[in-house]
Amino acid sequence: MSVAFRRDSDEEHLEPKFELPLPAGPNRVTARGLALIAQRIADLEAELAAELARTPDPAAADPVIRAALQRDLRYWNTRQITAELAPVPSGDKVELGTQVSVRLNGKP
Repeated sequence: MSVAFRRDSDEEHLEPKFELPLPAGPNRVTARGLALIAQRIADLEAELAAELARTPDPAAADPVIRAALQRDLRYWNTRQITAELAPVPSGDKVELGTQVSVRLNGKP
């Protein structure tokens, strides 16, 4: 049979989905950053549960959406596990967690 008449699978034409890259180095966060990561994880878990609840058979849930949610959840769980809480800044110098105001020509 000619290759021209062969039916390719639908997955053959999809771009591969790779894991989200983790930045090198320490994962230093503020207390607010840690709370935001926890909130993102809770949101993703709720989205994944809603996706699985949409169909009576969890295997029938949209595999592309489910895989994307699970990939994002793995990324944020890793970010939460590796998070190092940065010390509260002293205010003497600019550090992680310091709020800075910039003036240009004397105007904020």
